[in-house]
Amino acid sequence: MEQELIFSNKSGALHKRPRLTKLTEARKKAGYKSQYEIAKDLGITQTEYCSYESGKKEMPKRIADKLSALLNMPVKEIKSVDYASVNLSDDAVKLLNKIFKLIGDLREGYVQELDKQFTEIHKVSGFANYYHSFRNQLLEMPKKKSNKIQNQFNKEDFELLFGRNTNKKMALTATIHYDSMELLLDNGLLKENQLKDFIKYFNIIQ
Repeated sequence: MEQELIFSNKSGALHKRPRLTKLTEARKKAGYKSQYEIAKDLGITQTEYCSYESGKKEMPKRIADKLSALLNMPVKEIKSVDYASVNLSDDAVKLLNKIFKLIGDLREGYVQELDKQFTEIHKVSGFANYYHSFRNQLLEMPKKKSNKIQNQFNKEDFELLFGRNTNKKMALTATIHYDSMELLLDNGLLKENQLKDFIKYFNIIQ
């Protein structure tokens, strides 16, 4: 699921907030197609409810109690879906503060260059996450099954996804065939809800 990051330089914490939260899914499951409908039953405005569902504001207990009854969902779970916090190391906090200051000091042309560099870092990082996930899953499989999977893949695609060696150039130009992506799905190495994220880092060709 796609996430947005929120950095708090006061607490030194990096927050990951799902763009589609559990609360959104629970609301739709309960039959509320729009935020307006459930906000009306809660006795608040749609704007206020939106700020709670998106995690921009902490939900008051009185609202959480009402929502718990409407969604048949424990209050504890309702109040925990907004953020998952990760405490950063001192070095990471210093780096992020330096980046924010740097952005503020740069002229427009340099900001664009910085954006290009960050885009490359993001793609390399995303590629690495999938590469290690695929490789680890394959190594944990029984030898007979992993050999069978290897034989199904295009040789170049298999080397890119599971090979022993990888580098920045491979990550930035990562390209696999559509059939290989289907094999990842069929063998449970890639989940359907990961597809949107997956194609950010891998170019898919026929």
